[in-house]
Amino acid sequence: MRLRVPPLRERLEEVPRLVEHFLGRKHPLGRTRRLAPGVLEALQAYPWPGNVRELENCLERAIVLSPGEEIRLEDLSPRLRGPDARPPGGGGAAVAGAG
Repeated sequence: MRLRVPPLRERLEEVPRLVEHFLGRKHPLGRTRRLAPGVLEALQAYPWPGNVRELENCLERAIVLSPGEEIRLEDLSPRLRGPDARPPGGGGAAVAGAG
């Protein structure tokens, strides 16, 4: 029997639950975080070519880099804010990179 699990880019509605799960786990540094405004939208706008594992790695990186209790847009990988990201609202246009 074959079971097809669609890639994360085809089920972006699951991103908030996955983020909640990954942020709720105990991290080696003992650091728990919450998302600043706009971060969840950025995570949902990204096509996630690396699937769920890429999302998990992205959040782990942001936890390490975030100086406070909130994960900010600046704490995310630049590719989430770069030309591969779609703007919030599901439009197909690319988001201009910073600078």
